[in-house]
This record gives sequence, C-alpha cells and structure tokens, in this order.
Amino acid sequence: MKKKLTLSIEESVKERARRYARKQGKSVSEMVERYLEEVTKSEQWQPPTESPVYNFAGTLPLPDSKKSDEELLTSMLEEEYDQHST
Repeated sequence: MKKKLTLSIEESVKERARRYARKQGKSVSEMVERYLEEVTKSEQWQPPTESPVYNFAGTLPLPDSKKSDEELLTSMLEEEYDQHST
C-alpha cells in the first residue's frame, strides 16, 4: 500500500529532480522510492534486545535470494518430495 510522505528540500534541488525525473520518464516519487529501497535493502532486521531471540539472531546462514518466502518454500518442498508444480 502506498503512503504519502512529505519531504523538505531546497527549491533548486526540487526543480532539478523534476527535470531529471521527466527525462527518465519517471516521477520524483518513483525515484525517491527506488533510492530508499536500494539504500535500505542491505539493512538487516535486528530483534529488540529484550526479545528472547536476540541472542540467536544472525546465527543461521540464510541464502542470498530475491525469491519470496512462498517461492522458497515451494522449491524446498519440491526438492524434499521430488515433485514439481504443474
């Protein structure tokens, strides 16, 4: 779900961003969203220190995958039961 975000930036930056976005065939909102997605995707979630799982966080190696949880589960089940979806 998309939510509105209000930013305060210099007028000159805003105008340059609009011109650049227009040349790219995008909106400024799309550019900001892509930028924020890129810079935050490497951040790893950490449980709160008072959480019981805090001491275990990061101890299991996770595959570097862009697959969704559903896709990962499906591939694991197919591998386990040697079945393939039709």
